[in-house]
Amino acid sequence: MQAARELVMDRFEATSGSVSVKLTREEKFPTKTNDPKGYNSIADLVRQFQLDTCLTLDVRALTELYLKDRLSSDQREKFSPFVQVVEGVRVSAKHKKPSEENGD
Repeated sequence: MQAARELVMDRFEATSGSVSVKLTREEKFPTKTNDPKGYNSIADLVRQFQLDTCLTLDVRALTELYLKDRLSSDQREKFSPFVQVVEGVRVSAKHKKPSEENGD
């Protein structure tokens, strides 16, 4: 790789065969996993510049804030109309063994 980079070559040939090298360069921002401090700094800049298209709503985190009363009363009031109440029911059936049916 070093030779390919220095010689600006992507193919090396010898009597016994050839080697192809593909060098790529990618520009990426740090992720929360590999660089938490860098990620937090970028998140702050995104908010500062109001780049809303870069933000993803985390409904699970919002729900937790709402349910655990970690929002101000004004915030709760604004979010309340969007809260959906979902009811769940779980029914379990257990078959009796033939000896239990007869009272044995």
